Amino acid sequence: LLLDVNNVFVCAANHGFDAEAYLRRVPWDHVVYVHLAGHTVHPTHRLDTHDQPVCREVWQLYRLANELAGARSTVLEWDANIPSFARVHGEAKKALRHRPRPAELSR
Repeated sequence: LLLDVNNVFVCAANHGFDAEAYLRRVPWDHVVYVHLAGHTVHPTHRLDTHDQPVCREVWQLYRLANELAGARSTVLEWDANIPSFARVHGEAKKALRHRPRPAELSR
C-alpha cells in the first residue's frame, strides 16, 4: 500500500476525525510507500491540490508514521505552482529530518 499522509490530514480536517488515531490503526506491515504533498486551505475546507509546500501538521503526521512503522520510501508530489528545483529538493530533504533516529525507534 501507499499511505498518503497529506490525504489523511486533509480528510481529517474536512470530516472531523483524529488523524493521529487514524495513523495508529494503519496496518503498517502492508505499507511500502508514504506520500507527501501540500494542499490549499479554503475558508470551509482543505483541498488536496499538490501545489503548496507540505504544512507543519503533515510533517508532524509523517514523523508519527515513521515512528509507528519505521522509515518507508517516501514520495513528495508537487503538481502545480511548481517552484525551483532547489525549493522542491529542499522540501524533499525535510523528510530526512522528520524520520526518527534509530535510538528513537527502539523506545
